[in-house]
Amino acid sequence: TLIYMVWFDTYPTWDDLSYFNFEEAKFNPLWYIFNALTKSIVDDFAFFQIVHAVIVNSVFFYFFKKYTPYYFTAIFVYGCAYYLYFNFEILREVMGICILMLAYPLLEKKNYLLYYILCVAAICFHYSAGVMLFFPLFYLFFKKESFVWTTLGCLCILVLMSFVNIVPLLLSFFVDGQLAVLSEKYFESEVSIGGMVYQF
Repeated sequence: TLIYMVWFDTYPTWDDLSYFNFEEAKFNPLWYIFNALTKSIVDDFAFFQIVHAVIVNSVFFYFFKKYTPYYFTAIFVYGCAYYLYFNFEILREVMGICILMLAYPLLEKKNYLLYYILCVAAICFHYSAGVMLFFPLFYLFFKKESFVWTTLGCLCILVLMSFVNIVPLLLSFFVDGQLAVLSEKYFESEVSIGGMVYQF
């Protein structure tokens, strides 16, 4: 939160957006637009964080209400495990997560056009939302009749990736330099047993 507070003062206002250079900006465009919108109402980080928290928690509560009969248990787990993380640590990334939760009903209804439009919006908040692009493929791959072939295919890909580092090669074809560096950093990060146990 302290870092976001410092950055907030450097973000453009709504009037500045017309000549703001999005190509050289550190973050994705919708993040700046969202901040500029709140700054145009009240130019104070506390107000921004209240607006952000209302959006994030409303989406989570809506999603819990729609998809689990254990509504209050879900809120309890969210409050204990993820509330602080989503509302104070990953402010940009959680906006992409919220868009994914709002897009999930479209995925269930196989309305792929609107789903992918929301995917683009989520990516415009944070690059990590790019994983959303692959979710419709999971629906195709993990049908019951093709599960064995899908599992074999995944194993072959894992074996291939253990011998050849294809991630940087693929990234160089599809993404710009900044995104390639960020993605490579994520792929090179090590997983700790403690972190896995905590998440479990």
